[in-house]
Amino acid sequence: MTKHWKRIAAVLLSIALLTGCGSAAAESKPTTDKNLIPQASTEKTEKPSEQTYAEAPQVPGEIYDAGEVQALVPNGWKVIPIVDVFSESNELEKDAFNICKGGESDMDLFTKPYIRFDYFGPDTEMMKPTKDWYSNTEDVEEFQAGTHKWSGFTAEEYGGKLAILWAEEEGGHQYQANVWLEVEGNKISLDDEDVLAILASVQPSDGTAGSNAASTEVSGEAAVNSDYWAGDWYGWWAIRNGSGIYQEASDMNLVWDSFAEIQTNGSDIGHLTLWDTETSKSFALISAEIAFEASGDSSIMVLQNGTFFYGNTWLENFPIAQMNMEEGSWRIDPNNSTVSHFDHMIEIVGRYVSPENPEDFFDYYIYLRPWGTLWDDVREGDTSGCLYSDMMPLYHDNWYVSLLNLGYEQPVASFQEGIDIINDYLANGGSENSNQSGSAGSLGDKASADGIVPTMDAAKAGLEWCKTERSYSSTYDEVAAQFGVHGKYIDTWDANNKKYVRYRWFADEKNYVTVTFEVQPDGTETWNVTAWDGFK
Repeated sequence: MTKHWKRIAAVLLSIALLTGCGSAAAESKPTTDKNLIPQASTEKTEKPSEQTYAEAPQVPGEIYDAGEVQALVPNGWKVIPIVDVFSESNELEKDAFNICKGGESDMDLFTKPYIRFDYFGPDTEMMKPTKDWYSNTEDVEEFQAGTHKWSGFTAEEYGGKLAILWAEEEGGHQYQANVWLEVEGNKISLDDEDVLAILASVQPSDGTAGSNAASTEVSGEAAVNSDYWAGDWYGWWAIRNGSGIYQEASDMNLVWDSFAEIQTNGSDIGHLTLWDTETSKSFALISAEIAFEASGDSSIMVLQNGTFFYGNTWLENFPIAQMNMEEGSWRIDPNNSTVSHFDHMIEIVGRYVSPENPEDFFDYYIYLRPWGTLWDDVREGDTSGCLYSDMMPLYHDNWYVSLLNLGYEQPVASFQEGIDIINDYLANGGSENSNQSGSAGSLGDKASADGIVPTMDAAKAGLEWCKTERSYSSTYDEVAAQFGVHGKYIDTWDANNKKYVRYRWFADEKNYVTVTFEVQPDGTETWNVTAWDGFK
């Protein structure tokens, strides 16, 4: 019962601090107290219908694991961990945490709806909440979410509106969920798909819900299985939910093919290097120390420390600064992600926050499979719960498949190196692979262009025009005229039922402009994205 008394004491301590501070206490309530919420509406809460909970909806998100319990965090929600106030080093609770809709920090628990989970394992008896602790209560009809049957009641307390729910299952697994339905005019409902998906997803970290936990334990050496992780990977990454200087990039739904190497020592630690089409293995996008934890019969990859924008060499037209990533901000479980139904595919989700300005941030999503794996099952498979309906890497059918057909058993050091290898092969009489789309031979008199601009000034003038004067109706011929020469063809690809083609103009090998065009139904190529390297 120690766990119960510790939590009750924490709540009583918070209430005592609140009442001892007079009316000003409402402005600085402790965030660890689930009962202290600012004023909210006192409308009656409707009971959820039984039909609504026949099945748990599938929504995109990531799994957060506190150590003893885990749950889905849908896109647009944020985990707010709970500090153990009785620990000497401010450790986080392993059996409780908050998931806040639209939250960014623990202060959002005072202004936004959220769900607090408390987990009680087989060796701990849960003390069910009683209506005597709350005001204006109303029963909630028992409903099913996934394998969980939730019971409880709604209440109005400390100016907030909440639902107090609990579920008990075979094997002694017990959960309590306090769902704050309305806070400061911001509302959620027990009928919401996100809420139902969260309630359906909660389970012990070792996945032993509904069984005897002790009977499913395996040794750490067997469960870690670092062979799953070790080796080379290929996939893509995207940015979403951008703010500040990254808002425009986020709105454009930009994506890049990515390549990774995961080195392990054969047991529980390793290193990850990840680069993309705009970086290289030597100056990678991400460099991270990682560890592996046992999870049932598989393992989870956990970030220990690392840097994002490692080497500070991403797109020159994107303001960047190197960010140190916090320990534990990745917990990558191959069996619990939006892409778990695809064989040997992982999803890495995190947030980049500029160290120069915390208002400049974006969420990043990375999808990887072992190098050599063809993605046809993803092309043809169910992507209804994924980030996009089209989960294919942009250059899978030309760049990637071409290198595989040429015998490359691991990623090359940069995207450009791969292009050069393919172009050299074609130039020396090699035949185009049938899986490739968009060959140099199909581009008429532009195919032989090397994209070399006569002077640096001419290249700068062309770049300036592409940055300031172009529009989405600007054609390839208009863009090429600004540089005075045809661009060097790079590649062609299909995405979201549209076709794109890239060309590059060079002042020299370190200073060049890359322009992506959208191919219209009549074959006209119109400007879409400008990127550049160099031009300091």
